[in-house]
Amino acid sequence: MISWLPNEEFLIPAAPTVNGQSWTRVTATNYNDVGGWAFTFRTSNRIRARLFDNVLVGSEPTAKPSAYTLDLFVDTTNNNVFTHDEPDICWNPSTRQIMVCWNNRTNTANIMDQRYRVFNEAGQMQMSTDALATHKTLESQWRPIIEAYDNRWLLSFTGNHKDSAFFTMLNAFQPFDFYENYPALMQDVQMAPVIGINRQVSQHAISLPDGRILCAWDEVAAYKGRVRYRLFNADFTPASNNFVELPLQLTYGKSEPRIACNGNKIWIVYHHETRGGEYFGIEVYAIVLQYDSVLGTLSVVKPEFPVHPMILPGLKLKPELAMVGDRVVVVFEHFPDGYVDTSVSPITPVYVTPNGYSQIKAVVFNTDGRALTRPVRIDSVKSTGLGTAPYSLRPDIALSYDESEIMVCWTSANLTSNNQSIYSIPSGSPSRLWARVINVSNLP
Repeated sequence: MISWLPNEEFLIPAAPTVNGQSWTRVTATNYNDVGGWAFTFRTSNRIRARLFDNVLVGSEPTAKPSAYTLDLFVDTTNNNVFTHDEPDICWNPSTRQIMVCWNNRTNTANIMDQRYRVFNEAGQMQMSTDALATHKTLESQWRPIIEAYDNRWLLSFTGNHKDSAFFTMLNAFQPFDFYENYPALMQDVQMAPVIGINRQVSQHAISLPDGRILCAWDEVAAYKGRVRYRLFNADFTPASNNFVELPLQLTYGKSEPRIACNGNKIWIVYHHETRGGEYFGIEVYAIVLQYDSVLGTLSVVKPEFPVHPMILPGLKLKPELAMVGDRVVVVFEHFPDGYVDTSVSPITPVYVTPNGYSQIKAVVFNTDGRALTRPVRIDSVKSTGLGTAPYSLRPDIALSYDESEIMVCWTSANLTSNNQSIYSIPSGSPSRLWARVINVSNLP
């Protein structure tokens, strides 16, 4: 037994046999001043949430947090007509409230808006219905990611028919619907200096300790993605008129950047991808930056490097990370038997996952980028039972409020095609949602 993984994973939903479950995300809370966890997920075409405390019940190796709510429906708008998906969830320590934001796929071609709803730590809804999460109507808004920002929420998303990365700000004390005539905190801010030339997708924005905002996104041109980042001031104006592009030239491209900050250290992780698409990862990479809040500058501590040994077989993708103290935990999908078939086309090589098989792996680092473990499997035989073998997909990770625990969650499902992704899960499939606690005090 690995000392920092003493307990097996547990099922998240209250109704574990509901079909078509996917896209689970997690945030920490301070429930009852002791701490807790809030999960969101999709079941069929609806968005739900479920809340747990973080006091483990039972004994190793089966101890787990206990849930104190059933599955909460958080979406109300056209819930029997439109498809709702890609939810994210975030707890705000200033207000101790929880936001869930998701895509609302309308019946108009290429049109998706984003909706949100707020509830408190007890699971009581603070809004009678869901509300529009952005200030303008943009074509094809998708993939919201929420972060706490003082007494607000920082929401990043892709808009304008999937070609422009944005962020915006929402008031965490008084959630409300946004209209064009509302005196909003800010308008939707464009991350890149120029839009409309290439697709700008897979965005993420976080707040830095001094209130500045760091954004990263994937600029896709001619089937090749480039990860770029840009710093904004606390008043949402650009700190620079340009961006910084991660310089390492990979065979194909880069996608799915995720950022985390602890003190003056910043990590950006992403996956090397094959054809300008977020579901075709080869390896997972990271870069370590140092932030000077006096000068407002970023410098490289460790240039881009692979998160795992390059001899690790298969395909690796979908990284997420958490930073605590002097440790960094990176999780990702791993297809041990996967490979890239370049014989079909030199431009769009085929991504192949024979034998239908993927796992969730984790690697622990120090903040300077030195690996302290080899890749360790997070999911186990337990979460590939109940007819949900063999794919474990789309992990998420969060640090507890008291920084004593890390929670990892993921989707497991039976899929049949070689192009595996969270979107491949049909509504009637026996997919399941799982989570597992990592003990911070026992990290290597």
